[in-house]
Amino acid sequence: MVTGIIFRIYFLFEGRMNRVDFFTGTFFLFSAASLVSFVSSSVRVPITEEEAVALSVLFSSLFMFLWSILIVRRLHDRDMPGKYALGMTIPGYNIYFLLQLLLLKGTDGSNRYGADTVVPRLR
Repeated sequence: MVTGIIFRIYFLFEGRMNRVDFFTGTFFLFSAASLVSFVSSSVRVPITEEEAVALSVLFSSLFMFLWSILIVRRLHDRDMPGKYALGMTIPGYNIYFLLQLLLLKGTDGSNRYGADTVVPRLR
């Protein structure tokens, strides 16, 4: 059950993601990438330079793929198509773009990507 929820949140491009989930997912993703980087630099394993480059490319590609899922789902919460995620590749604009994803709220109510992700508070 829990693994199904985690899979749906972090491995599918469908649906919406609110600011808190985006921040949490980004934090854990960057933490995991930092941990992998730290462990790989501190553990001495006899591998060739080509193998080290291949592993680096593999982990970097996996990281970028997983982060792109978070970005696309956050864009969906703002009722924007996922192709806008390409804005993260433009130097300078990517900081502005990331701040938008972190600070601006999503659309109220349902949109074309799904139901609202924020549960209304009871008063």
